[in-house]
This record gives sequence, C-alpha cells and structure tokens, in this order.
Amino acid sequence: MIREAIFLLFVVSHAISEECVINSFEEELDNEFTAQFCDVSLNSWTQGIYSDLSIPGPDPMSTSFISPAVPSPPWSCLATSPIQMTRYGKIEAKIYMYSGSGLQSDDIVFLNVYNYDDERGIVGSDGVSGAIGTIETGWHDLTVELNGPNVPESFRGSLSFMGSAAQGSIVLVDSFRYIPPGYDEDLCEIYPTTTTTKTTTTKTTTTITTTTTPVPDTTTEESIPVPEEDSTSPCPPTSEPVTPPLPTPTTSFWNPLTITMVVLLWIIFLALICKLFYELGKKRRKAANALQNGDIESIPPSLRVPRVKRVYPDVNVNPYANGKV
Repeated sequence: MIREAIFLLFVVSHAISEECVINSFEEELDNEFTAQFCDVSLNSWTQGIYSDLSIPGPDPMSTSFISPAVPSPPWSCLATSPIQMTRYGKIEAKIYMYSGSGLQSDDIVFLNVYNYDDERGIVGSDGVSGAIGTIETGWHDLTVELNGPNVPESFRGSLSFMGSAAQGSIVLVDSFRYIPPGYDEDLCEIYPTTTTTKTTTTKTTTTITTTTTPVPDTTTEESIPVPEEDSTSPCPPTSEPVTPPLPTPTTSFWNPLTITMVVLLWIIFLALICKLFYELGKKRRKAANALQNGDIESIPPSLRVPRVKRVYPDVNVNPYANGKV
C-alpha cells in the first residue's frame, strides 16, 4: 500500500510539473526539428507565410506555416526534437486542406507520435487523407490521445509530420501543441488572446446667449459659440459613476477559532479517558501481582473500615453516651 501511494505521488507530481509545449512555426525549422524518424529519401517540409497565399491564418497573430513539397510524391517528412510527455496527455495540430486539381488521393497529412528512445515505437497517430474519403476545404484538427497500450507512464516523445500534396492543392500545418494530463487547455494558448479598448472622442460646444437693449422697443439676441477643449474618455461625459453595493458580511458559528477550540476539547477529553483507563489497569495489575507473590499487605484496599479500640457493654459507663468526651 505504501509503495503504491509513493508511486501515485511520483506520477502526480511529475504530471503537475510538466508544462504545455507549443509551436507555431514562426522560428527557423532547424532549431527544434530533427531527421531521426524521417527516411533520407523523403523530402522535407518547407516554411511559408500566409501573405503569399489567398487564405488567412487561423489567428491574426499567425504569419507562417509548413507545407510538403509540391508536386508529391515522394512524401515530405519532418520530426520534432524530443519532448517530455506523460501517459494520458494530448497532442493537437491545426492543418489546412484544399484539393485544387481534384486528385485528392495525393493530398495527405499524418501526425505520428514516436517514443524517442524506441525508433519503431509509435504510440499514437491521426491524419487526413484524400485516398480514404472526400476532403472538405478548410481547417482541420488532428488529435492524438496518449492512452494506448504502448504508451509508457513517462517518456520522451517526438512528433513526425508526414504529408504530400498534388499540383494546385494546398496542404499546410499551422501549429501544434502538447497538453499534459490535468493541464488547463485555456492556459496552453498557441496565440495569446489580446483585448483592445475602443476610445471615444467627444467634442462639446457651449453656446452663450447675450441680450442688448439700445431702444426700449427693440431687443437683439446674439449667440456666441465658445469651443471647449476636446475630452477623450471611453464613457460619455454626462454619465455619472455608479458605486456597486458593498457585499454584506456573513457570520457563521463555525469559524476557525470555534473549530480549533472544539478540536482541542476533544483532544483533552480523549487524553482524560486514556489516563483513567491507564490508572484502572495499573491498579488491577498491582493487585494481581500481589496475589501472585503472596504479598497480602501490598494489595490495594478496596474499602477502609476504622478499627474498634474498646467496647462498652454498659451504656452508663460509655463516655460517648454520657457526653463526657
């Protein structure tokens, strides 16, 4: 039982210590990729930018991608450097598919996950192939769950992208990420979420009206516009701040002090019970030892009776009865 608890603690602490791994192919491919799981006869994936294509990236911050050599075959292959992985983790990849020539059988993307310390040890795979079914134009997600029978509890994994594209087709991989088990997927963002605040500029003009009376029956009114400085504020200038109501504090009998006092009282009560049973057992043990050894004087008395010093058979000579004592 202790061994199993230690093993579970080791696995949980190892899983918690892992961080998610993301790659959006914004850096050079030589920095984080290897050819260990790619045959020398295969082509390599090439890096491109969305500004050269007629399609936007899946995110405004996405600017680059990788794509197989065109035309294919032979296939194109690209493998990542080893990544520390754990069983029940997950790998996701964002890909784009477009079959321009209609020959979809050559438009293929496969994501294989290898055990880096075992060249033939594939622990998971997912892919999209025109030879299997009709490919819908647009973005697709490849997902590999690390829960198969060949997945170790902890290992160094490598992602291998295998793909090909026909002439006129578009096959590309935008990004991928590894999510450890128990990790919050919202915290494993490939492209950080940015928020923008819209600022409203309001220009206010105040009109002052003056009245002059040069003749008793003639009144002239003149309006003079007085411009004021521009005010920049995200809210209208006429709005008044609203103070939210303060939360009403709630009181409860079971506060930390009360709980602590109850626990201490229970501990004292249990200690007194233990002390009582200890003294009773000690007394019984002493009596048993005295009987066994024949030491009658050492037997603890159960009841003490006062000794009678003298007997007065006649009431008249009893000093206690006559009140002389």
